[in-house]
Amino acid sequence: RPMAVSYVPVGSIDCFAVITGFSCTEIRDFFQRYFQQEQLAQEMFEKVVANKLMLTLCYIPAFCHIVCSILKDSDGLSRGSPKTMTDIYTQYLVALLRTHSLGRVAVHGDKEGDLSEEQRLREIVLKLGKLAYQKLMDHETLFYRRDMEAVQLLDCAISSTFLDKTSVQEPGFTEDVFSFTHLTVQEFFAALHCSMAGEVSPDVSEHISS
Repeated sequence: RPMAVSYVPVGSIDCFAVITGFSCTEIRDFFQRYFQQEQLAQEMFEKVVANKLMLTLCYIPAFCHIVCSILKDSDGLSRGSPKTMTDIYTQYLVALLRTHSLGRVAVHGDKEGDLSEEQRLREIVLKLGKLAYQKLMDHETLFYRRDMEAVQLLDCAISSTFLDKTSVQEPGFTEDVFSFTHLTVQEFFAALHCSMAGEVSPDVSEHISS
C-alpha cells in the first residue's frame, strides 16, 4: 500500500509496479466474459458508456463486477440507470440478497424457512451497518477479529462480499485485519444504519447541516 512505502528499505526493492485498473478495451472484454453472449455484452456495455458514473466505476475491476451484477439482475436497467453511488450500492445489495434468498428457497422450499432466512439477512445487513457506522464515527477504516466477533459477523457469506480480510504478522502471532472493500461501501452501510435504526449522532447532523 502507498502508505507503507516509506517503511520499506529502498535497497530491498528491485521493481516498482503501478496498478492502473482497466482500460476501456479491458472493460469491454470483461463484459464479454461476464455475459458470455456477444450481442448482450455489447448492449450492456453501451448502457454503461452512456452513464458516466457507471463507466468511471468500471475502470476499477471490483466495481466493474458490481456493475455487471446490477445489469444482469435488473435486465439492463431498462427502467432507468442508477445516477448515484447510493443507487448502485442499493441495487447491488438487493441483487445479492435476492440471489441468496432464492438459493435458500430452492434448497429448502418452504415459506417458513424463507421468512426466517429473510429475517437473518436483515440482521446481517443491520450488523454491517452498525459496524460501518461505529468505525466511521471513530474515523477508522480498519478493524479486527474482536470487532467482528462483537457484532457476530465472522464466517458470514454475505458480509464477506463487502469485507476484505488481510492477515498481518505481528511479533509472535498473526492477526486478521478487516476493512470494507472501499470507503464508499463503508459510508453506504453507515448511512443505511442511520436510515434503518434512526440513529444519527450530533457529528453527522452537523456535517449534513453544513
